[in-house]
Amino acid sequence: MKTFLGIIIAVVVVIFLCVISNQMENADKEKINTWAVDHSLKVSKIDTHLTTFGTPFFYVNRGHRIYEVDMTNGDKWWVRTSILGADYEKDIK
Repeated sequence: MKTFLGIIIAVVVVIFLCVISNQMENADKEKINTWAVDHSLKVSKIDTHLTTFGTPFFYVNRGHRIYEVDMTNGDKWWVRTSILGADYEKDIK
């Protein structure tokens, strides 16, 4: 019975962490959309990157996320978000 209870608790914790992670990602995307509207830009697509390979950023700390943001005017922006703020880098063509 202890093993079954342990498995149930582990499953609940994993589901909880997935929900929290999804909520954080949605909040980051809302911040990016708000930033774009403030700068008179329109977002067409937001992709999440798990590593720094192919991005202009050299490091990713715990809690940071990197997004590739395509704008409707053809520009590409790279955004690194964290709890304290976000870094926006325009991709040089």
